[in-house]
Amino acid sequence: MPKKVGIITMHIPNCGSVLQAFATQKKLEQLGFEAEIIDYLYPTKWHFERRDAKDVDLKASRQGPGGHLRYLFQSMSRRILGIKRDRKKARDLKHRFIQTKLKLSPVKYKSAGELRAQPPIYDFYLTGSDQVWNPRFAVGDTIFMCDFAPDNIPRASYAACFATETIPDAYRQSYVTHLSKYKAISVRERPAAKLVRSLTGMSAEVVCDPSLLVDPGMWERLADESSIRNGKPYLLVYIETYAYNPYPKIIDLIDDVKRQTGLDVIYIFSERNPHRGRGGRLLNAIGPTDYVRLFRDASFVITTSLHGTAFSLIFKKSFYSVVKDAESGDSRMFSLLREVGAEDRAISINASGIDVTEPDYSEITPKLDAWREQSETFLKGALSQAMSGTESDHVH
Repeated sequence: MPKKVGIITMHIPNCGSVLQAFATQKKLEQLGFEAEIIDYLYPTKWHFERRDAKDVDLKASRQGPGGHLRYLFQSMSRRILGIKRDRKKARDLKHRFIQTKLKLSPVKYKSAGELRAQPPIYDFYLTGSDQVWNPRFAVGDTIFMCDFAPDNIPRASYAACFATETIPDAYRQSYVTHLSKYKAISVRERPAAKLVRSLTGMSAEVVCDPSLLVDPGMWERLADESSIRNGKPYLLVYIETYAYNPYPKIIDLIDDVKRQTGLDVIYIFSERNPHRGRGGRLLNAIGPTDYVRLFRDASFVITTSLHGTAFSLIFKKSFYSVVKDAESGDSRMFSLLREVGAEDRAISINASGIDVTEPDYSEITPKLDAWREQSETFLKGALSQAMSGTESDHVH
């Protein structure tokens, strides 16, 4: 009978979260394990309240008459533009994918207290991937550090992400306590490996995101399940704004690429369509399979997303990842691109323009293949050593 692995991750927030969880599950099954995603509801009202309280700028923007009026105006605008309707359809498609594609624990845990009170028991616990250890999003929730797991059952992380180079003092001790219990730790970015060592004295392997770990053919097959069709070539724009707000500067960069390529623009998961009436479309009512297909079929991609960057690499697209700056502390995209020798695909939001060039996949692909192999070796080693009860080489 195969050993059973319980995965604790952020599998709900967005398409990237869902797809990385799906990829982790599939890779573990390929390695001969029975994989189950612990169905922990994240984020909840508890997370949002604590996040708002910690985020001074966000809290201020929602207070007072001005903040209230802004909220009402934004809500009305979303309703008029159909954004609320499209968001609901997107949520429905995402949850349908979760229910049909992910293997979830029999119990849905609606709070950390419920999970701690009645934890599911596995042969092994695996944390990751995604921003499970980002203090800005976890806001003190130590579930993602397996605080619910019995101490006698081994645990490891795969491609866990902090998205910061420092841990607030209020949380630091809990990170030290819980991460020190791991048999092996792997992270997505090099600054995160340094952070793990400073917290625990352990070494951490830098591995690729689960989306890059699986056979790219799996994503091709998933894309084929989408019913979305686009009759002509397009520039795909996927802009996330939670790490930083790239507007309005990014519009100039998009215009620059549009002018040089002659492509129409498709925006996904956006409240804005700066190219309305100028060959721009807004697609918000899409699910995970549509998301994958839109990346696969794009002629060019501009994104501020880690997973947008990953899927651009998977499908060997011409693309640019727009980053805030080198000192922002969030090195996720640049770290990924550096690992595969594609640093030239990262451009600053403050760039005065873009000289559109093609990525050199004759250089990128061998590096990505080697990193994928190294990452799989880490995962297999962490699992086999933990199952045999021996110490991992990654614990010092």
